Amino acid sequence: MKIHMIYLAAGNSRRFQENKLLYNYKGQPLYRYGFNQLLKLLSNDHYTLDVVTQYPEIISDLAQLHHPRLNVIESPKSYQGIAYSIQAGIKKYNREKDAYFLFLVADQPYIEASTIQRFIDETLSQKAMLSTLAYQEKVGNPTLFHCQFYNELMSLKNDEGGRKIVNRYQNVCLKVEVEDEEELLDIDTKEDIEKRSS
Repeated sequence: MKIHMIYLAAGNSRRFQENKLLYNYKGQPLYRYGFNQLLKLLSNDHYTLDVVTQYPEIISDLAQLHHPRLNVIESPKSYQGIAYSIQAGIKKYNREKDAYFLFLVADQPYIEASTIQRFIDETLSQKAMLSTLAYQEKVGNPTLFHCQFYNELMSLKNDEGGRKIVNRYQNVCLKVEVEDEEELLDIDTKEDIEKRSS
């Protein structure tokens, strides 16, 4: 079973008031935390990792890494909304018949590779077509979509994200619980960083 991991590193950071993905957080750019966790999972030959970004700094940084299943996708339209990032990440997989798309956002620095792997394993063992991580029933990222949702993902517009599809099919969406709520937290403002640093 192929797992195509799509790392969404193209957000506009409007509430952060500067590019939060490049913000130096504890010694490295914020976007690197989630990326490094996904990179660990590439030891599995059935996984691929596509990083979608509109930022030259991220493209240049990741160009130094050479992995046959790592790809950086430049998405200049991402400033118009997350739908463009999602579609840039999956459009080359339009002929897939039996695979999953895993979406992780790049402002989620506390997620662990072991949690993501458990999430994938549980989704596959339950034969779920759609799943999401959750804490006490409150859903978060990442999410997993079987490729049967390709056309619906490609139909998203502007700031519509995968959550729209999750909500539409919530009666069949598998929720995989995390033990630590912090893993699902994302960084929206500098105040979020200050809270974690204090």
